[in-house]
Amino acid sequence: MYMAALAAARYNPVIRAVYLRLRAKGKPAKVGLLACMRKLPAILNAMARDNTVWRQTAPAAAASPDHEDSCSPPAERGPAVRLPRLTPPSPR
Repeated sequence: MYMAALAAARYNPVIRAVYLRLRAKGKPAKVGLLACMRKLPAILNAMARDNTVWRQTAPAAAASPDHEDSCSPPAERGPAVRLPRLTPPSPR
């Protein structure tokens, strides 16, 4: 779940908006990732309940007429999100 939330916080505009909103409020990175971990199954459960498929939509704040989809090259995406390391740095 952690790895899915980590990837979603970087590349999925819906989950990324949740993460960045919490970070902007001053929440720690772990809290933001935990919210993303919780959001993923909530989205999946709603999709299963409504018998729908995933439709990529940009969050309202990031939507623009020239916005294509999240499959654009990384250089065209917004600024990189600094997420916590997966493992502690090795001692030198």
